[in-house]
Amino acid sequence: MKNHIWSPILLAGVLGMSMPTIAYTADQGAAIDLLLHRADYWKSNGRMDLAVQNWQLVLQSNPNQPEALAGLAREAATQGHTQEADTYLQRLKQVTPANPAIADIEGLLALGPNSGPRLAKAAQLAADKRYPEALAAYNDVFNGPPPPKWAQTYFQVMVQTPGGQNRAVKELTTLAQDHPDEPAYRLMLGKVLTYDTATRGRGIDLLADMSRKSTGTTASAARDDWHQALVWMGDDPAAIPYLRSYLAKYRDRSLSDRLHKLESQNAARKVQQARGQALGNAYRTMNQGQLDLARTRFAKILEKEPNNVKALEGLGDVAFKDKQYDDAARYYAQARTFSKSREETRRLDTATQKAYFWSWMQSGNQNVEAGQLPTAANAYRQALSISPGDTLATQALANVYLKMGQTRQATDLYAALTRKNPNNADAWLGYLQTLNQENRPREVIALTHKMPASVSVKLERNPDYVTALANAEASHGDTRKALSLIQRAMASAKPAQRTDLAIQEGWLLYKTKDDAALYALIMDLLSQPDALSPSQANEVRSLYLTAAQREAQTALKNGDPSAADAIVAGLGTQYPDDPGVARVQANLLVQQRKFDEAESIYRQIGPGDTPGDVQSAVGAALANGDEKQAKRWLQAGRTSHPDNVPLKEMQAKLDLQNGDDRSAKAALRSALASLPRAARYARPSTGSSVAYAQYPFAAGMPSAPGSSEQEDAGTAAYPFSAGARHSAGTPTETATPEQTGIATADVSRTRARLQEQLDGIDAHMSSEVGGNIYGRSRSGTSGLDQFALAGSQVEGSVALGYNTRMTARLTPIRIDAGSLSADSAKLYGTGPVYGGKAGGASAESGVGLTVGVNSANYGVMLGTSPQGFTVSSLIGQLNLHPQGSPVGLSLFRESVTDSVLSFAGAKDPQTGQTWGGVFRNGLGLNFGVADQDSSVFGSLKLAYLKGTNVKSNTQVEGNFGADWSVFDRESNRIKIGFDALSMFYAHDSSHFTYGQGGYFSPSYYFRPAVTMKWTGSAGDRLGYNVEGFMGWQTFHRDSSAYFPEDSALQTAAGNPYFPASTVSGVGYGLKLNLGYAVTRNLTMGGFLATDNSQDYSNVSAGLQIKYWFSPQIIHSEKPLLQRNWLMGVDSGDTSPGGE
Repeated sequence: MKNHIWSPILLAGVLGMSMPTIAYTADQGAAIDLLLHRADYWKSNGRMDLAVQNWQLVLQSNPNQPEALAGLAREAATQGHTQEADTYLQRLKQVTPANPAIADIEGLLALGPNSGPRLAKAAQLAADKRYPEALAAYNDVFNGPPPPKWAQTYFQVMVQTPGGQNRAVKELTTLAQDHPDEPAYRLMLGKVLTYDTATRGRGIDLLADMSRKSTGTTASAARDDWHQALVWMGDDPAAIPYLRSYLAKYRDRSLSDRLHKLESQNAARKVQQARGQALGNAYRTMNQGQLDLARTRFAKILEKEPNNVKALEGLGDVAFKDKQYDDAARYYAQARTFSKSREETRRLDTATQKAYFWSWMQSGNQNVEAGQLPTAANAYRQALSISPGDTLATQALANVYLKMGQTRQATDLYAALTRKNPNNADAWLGYLQTLNQENRPREVIALTHKMPASVSVKLERNPDYVTALANAEASHGDTRKALSLIQRAMASAKPAQRTDLAIQEGWLLYKTKDDAALYALIMDLLSQPDALSPSQANEVRSLYLTAAQREAQTALKNGDPSAADAIVAGLGTQYPDDPGVARVQANLLVQQRKFDEAESIYRQIGPGDTPGDVQSAVGAALANGDEKQAKRWLQAGRTSHPDNVPLKEMQAKLDLQNGDDRSAKAALRSALASLPRAARYARPSTGSSVAYAQYPFAAGMPSAPGSSEQEDAGTAAYPFSAGARHSAGTPTETATPEQTGIATADVSRTRARLQEQLDGIDAHMSSEVGGNIYGRSRSGTSGLDQFALAGSQVEGSVALGYNTRMTARLTPIRIDAGSLSADSAKLYGTGPVYGGKAGGASAESGVGLTVGVNSANYGVMLGTSPQGFTVSSLIGQLNLHPQGSPVGLSLFRESVTDSVLSFAGAKDPQTGQTWGGVFRNGLGLNFGVADQDSSVFGSLKLAYLKGTNVKSNTQVEGNFGADWSVFDRESNRIKIGFDALSMFYAHDSSHFTYGQGGYFSPSYYFRPAVTMKWTGSAGDRLGYNVEGFMGWQTFHRDSSAYFPEDSALQTAAGNPYFPASTVSGVGYGLKLNLGYAVTRNLTMGGFLATDNSQDYSNVSAGLQIKYWFSPQIIHSEKPLLQRNWLMGVDSGDTSPGGE
């Protein structure tokens, strides 16, 4: 049983804390048991120093405790402290003369004072399962046959060594014959014989004989070993006579039950054998590989016995052998429903899990072959969930991660594999390749030194290994060694491997910018076109174009455009009509900002054969400021190449940007139904040749007639230009990947991507229904500014277009300010004049309704504040946010939700007059600019506030802020920034007398703050967002009349005023949002928030559930955070409708 890593710490802590109790308050016997348990624990974990301390503590409480005396004596003897060991031994003999540990300790002492450490070393080697070394160590101590007292220890180690079983039997037989008076040898011989089923009967006979003829510990030990051998025989019918012999001498309930069971089974077996002949025949044919015949025979058995577990299991075995793993799992599960024993159930459960494991492995392998790497990775992860740590599944998953470029995950898995099996050459190779992809050359080189020698020898001719190591050496600055590694490997490699290595040598030369040597190597490769596989030819082409383009770009940077032209001409000679060459030329023209000429080339070749070509053509048109032309390029490309998949995919994206989901889906479906077709391009013009000493690739420019000397000079200066006159063989048609626009290996992956985009459109256009429950609580004076809200929401949403959605929401809500106290009643309504009554509860309930439409450029919402409130009215919002613009504009009418009075209005308890129900009407302007690492934002809001019998007010509010990304890794991002908020009101209307509005309205409010935002996800389904701020807030309230709208009441009350006040202090806020995709159709979310803004402590929380009628695309990069919280929940919402 494995110990948890924290077990030593936990146990030590618990025992340590328990020590005072042990010493002073607990029962002495219980304390000693705990200390002995502690000593055993440390002994089993190799900490003999701590075990000794605990034994000594035991002796302090009970000097005659046998187990502690034995432990200390044995440890002292093991360490060679013979005098100390003998002292403890004598005390042990006095306490328990028959203690079995005495013989062991005397055995240790008999071997001499120096034998203890040597025996300890041997014992440690045995504990580490290094049995051959342990046996050698024991031989070194004994210098001959082991003494009788050490026979068991010595031969137990021997049987664990290769061939040790037979050797132990032979040596023990001799020792037993030579020393008939030493029962230890005969006892061990009988025990060792029982280890092997072939000799177990002899061993049992010998042990039985010793049990009957011996006495004392020998008889007891023989009986125990005899009993154990019978246990090992299990349900073997051959155990019956041995069980009868044992039970004739000893009583044992367990063995007696087993004998009865075996005898019953033996009687039933004869009947079963007759019935099981057909089953045996079926299994026999299956084992002979006749799977169809075996399947037929198992099926016939089931016709007569539908619940026959073995027949169902047999069908599962047949399906498993036939690699029909899902069928196998189904048969095993069906058999399990009829199983009659726990053992059988466990076996079938294991078989079912094994079948599922191989089903996922099979799916992963098939998806790898189809290029569906993410799907393959998921399959391998599922396999590992069934069999954690399985080597095959782990390596398969690591290989997929490597191909997907997910090197961090691949590195972790490969590292684990090499630790698990240091001789796994494939794991070492994958480990190197991932480190190489991550550009960690030092670690690549260091890792090669950690490999076992046998692995290095096995890999040294592997091109992938040599390439990874050479790249590491080159990245580490030793390109000479890198090239030497490849060239040395080439000398002994096979022809196909030599070509791969030569290509890798070319990439190294490219990295070192040795263009002359690189050109010579490429020409040598191209001179033997029949020796290149399609993938190798494409790799050489890629190398050629990449190197030539780089040199041409360098020529342009150096102000030598004629050299760049010569380089392109050389490419065109080697690869006539190759769109890749045209792309090089067009890219160079873009570099020269000759967008018109670049477009001219694209007009000759169409928009391109790959999505990259189209992007280049569209980019050139956009650089000319002609968006319409950019769209026409795409249309021209689709017209010229109606089956080009990347073009159709790009068309779909442009359609979606314009909100045309139908055309986008049509383009994607067309892409799925067709294969791409390549275009041709017009060859670039050429001019006279010039010798370019700086640009080897320019040597490809054709020379004027009769200028051979100049031609030779140009060739020497620019080796790659030689391709214009010395092409390697007859030019061939463009390779298939260039013709199709999609590499052959990527076809399946592209299909999956296109299908996912189609699914994504359906998901985006899906209708949805949902519901929320939420609440908010704010501190304050009961009956006045105290505020509690509880509500729910039902919503439905439909897409009116790809970028337009309509949403309707129904919102039952209840708000409560608590009961008025006697003092509060005097400041409520007309209380200052007519007197107030305590106890009246200030609560309102109602149902709000909103309908909104949102698109990429605008949003509009209309609705009502909750009907059923004392005061209700229409609310609405219009947002204008032109796509691509940093500025947005909004018009709004919304409820002021600061209190029950401002939100719902109220009736005066004395006069019955209504007041409150404040609505904010205004104009908002916001802006924001952002890139991947930072953002700047701000807003300005101008509003007019009006309520029923409430003094009108005006508001100006603005804020400005910025934030920066300080952590951005995988699915987590943290931003730190600042935010400065300010607001100004013309009048203070924060009180609750008749004519006041009951909402926060200082003459000024300032709150500069530091902000933090942490956005992340855990897996594909859970998203979270934590936002917070901490700063300083200060505000001032002007004095205001008790009855600002009623001079008669103001006079009757004695013209009182609420005093002015200024408040300053720390301002903070924290909010947590969570979203979780339960399924692809069902999402859940929630939030929890607290702040002390505006002189109140607020806490709010809510839960949300939403069902989408079309499955959604779940990605870990897009946390599923829900934002549609409604009226009065989040004081930061600008839309009561919560859009």
